[in-house]
Amino acid sequence: MKKILSFICAASLIAAVFCLLPTSVFASEMTGSCGDNVTYVYDTETKVLTLSGTGSTKDYASYGTNKYLFGSNSTMKLATSVVVGEGITRLGDYVLYGLTKVTSVSLPSTLTEIGPRAFAGMNLMTGIELNEGLESIGEYAFQSWRSLSSLSFPSTLTYIGNSAFSGCSNVPTLVVPGNVKTVSTYAFNGWTGLTSLTIENGVETIGSQAFGGTQLTAVDIPASVTSLTFNSFDGNNQLAAYNVDPANPNYCDVNGVLYSKDMKTLIRCPDAYTGAYEIAEGCETVSPSSFQNCFGITAITIPEGVTSIGANAFQGTSITTLTLPGTVAHLEAGVFYGCSTVENVIVNGTMTELPQNSFNGCSSLKTVVLSPSITTLGNGAFSYCSALETVTIPGALTAIPSDCFNSCTSLTGFAIPDTVTSIGSNAFYNCVGITEAALPEGLTELGGFAFFGTSIQTVTVPAGVTFINGSVFARCNNLTEIDFLGEITYVSTNAAANCPNLVKVTFHCPAPDPKNANESAFQNVNKDFEIHYPNIYPEWEETRPFDGKNRQYVYVADLYATDVRMTGVELRERETADGMADIRFIAKVTPVDRSYVVNRYVVLTSENTGMTVTVMCRRIWHVDPDGTQYFTAVLTNVPAEHFDKNVSAQAFLTLNGKWEGVMRSNVVSACVNDLMGQD
Repeated sequence: MKKILSFICAASLIAAVFCLLPTSVFASEMTGSCGDNVTYVYDTETKVLTLSGTGSTKDYASYGTNKYLFGSNSTMKLATSVVVGEGITRLGDYVLYGLTKVTSVSLPSTLTEIGPRAFAGMNLMTGIELNEGLESIGEYAFQSWRSLSSLSFPSTLTYIGNSAFSGCSNVPTLVVPGNVKTVSTYAFNGWTGLTSLTIENGVETIGSQAFGGTQLTAVDIPASVTSLTFNSFDGNNQLAAYNVDPANPNYCDVNGVLYSKDMKTLIRCPDAYTGAYEIAEGCETVSPSSFQNCFGITAITIPEGVTSIGANAFQGTSITTLTLPGTVAHLEAGVFYGCSTVENVIVNGTMTELPQNSFNGCSSLKTVVLSPSITTLGNGAFSYCSALETVTIPGALTAIPSDCFNSCTSLTGFAIPDTVTSIGSNAFYNCVGITEAALPEGLTELGGFAFFGTSIQTVTVPAGVTFINGSVFARCNNLTEIDFLGEITYVSTNAAANCPNLVKVTFHCPAPDPKNANESAFQNVNKDFEIHYPNIYPEWEETRPFDGKNRQYVYVADLYATDVRMTGVELRERETADGMADIRFIAKVTPVDRSYVVNRYVVLTSENTGMTVTVMCRRIWHVDPDGTQYFTAVLTNVPAEHFDKNVSAQAFLTLNGKWEGVMRSNVVSACVNDLMGQD
């Protein structure tokens, strides 16, 4: 009896445990709802996902609580086949997204709409039979079906959404039937295997990049097409001709080049066009990108009458010379961007602006003559024109904008018109051929890096410039002197840093407030470098700025350096107008491995009074090529009665790192009178 009871208890316990386990452990099906009246069954053995019901499925999203249902489930995402049952009329957004292993899809006759990204990413699908009755295909619906080899459309379809079939790269032949009224932007973009395209009469709209990136050699545009863009067939490097039905009311072609029907607008030259091209008489507007990447075009003749040229119109062509006619009144950005073979350009016309990036990257461009009507140059107008030697600048120019001549390494300079009031950041960046920079008196703005890396030797900054931007004269290896005429309110980081021959900077104003004078403004310059304040210290030209207490050295050109050892000091002095003296202390240091300086200070002692003054030295101000470093301090307002007595100085460094502690220099002692007249 006990054995029977034990058996019954064990059986009951096992049964209870089994009841607690999820049914999916034993069931071969997973079920649920994916719409108000739509359910699904997924067979884990056959890997078939079946949708059943009526009406529309739910709309899903790419993330969040409403993330696509099947493709985000670790089990159901293994589905290889999808069956959409009769009665379902719409597949919602993302509903079957992420089922990357699917190789078979069956659609019902009741389906009228496929929502955005409904089937996107099924890259193993080689084909699909779109049902009669289907009217609309949403954006990205079949994106990246990379294995798709053929495709046909039902007679009921009227709309193909943005990027609906983009990236389906293995389809060689396509027929777009006349019942499809709209082929949206990027709809068939990236069909790199497409060599044959038929657009039937009835299609009305072809969007931007709709057939971009194919291998088509010709495109036949039917009479029904009333709307297309200059880049509807962009990026087809085999395309040699557009053939427009003569009955088309909006478009025509001239020897394979696409124009508006009235011939006033040149829309697009096919990418594979070769040789010289003469724009048709009567043309007024050259559309944006109309010759972009037509690498085989070696010359373009623009007739009188053309008034407007769109952005990037001639980008990437192989032209060598170009003259814009006098009728041109409007140019857009990047007109000649990247024309690496063009050498000479004459810009006539009545336009007032040469827009941004007009000649950016024209690496062979040597000479440019600009229309005198131009008063404005755009940012980067001549950037990276490394062969540019001469530019005829209009006399009415008001500004040289940012990056205008960036990296024009062959440019030797030109007279900046007196009308220029602003020079933007990077305007002459790395123009190593420029040796002179005569800045106009009316200049009020000088942007950061404006003359970075040039070969200028001296420069006078007009009085209107009061803010010195970062790196404006940095890495100018030949620069020796800078004269700032204005009331300078701020000196930015690296203003003239790393100029090895810079020995003199003159400020014709009071010393900038220390908080407005960056410590690295003149770092790593010549070891004999001096800042001059002639209006403050006319008798001692080599005086540097001091703080409000006239004791601690405040230097707009400090730089921080590590690893130093004291090796020597010296004292120098000049008498000031008020009968007092300023005594300068200079310390020379050499590297110490893996140590860094916490403090630098100098103790100066008057042997007449025994008074001791400690002067803190915040930063070093020069580094020799061998690593020898210098820092300096100045003691001001030494009374004349002390001149006949010695002043001694000793420098101290507080180090941390491998070597820690205080390192002191030798003591230097000198009579102030003996120092009079020394440099």
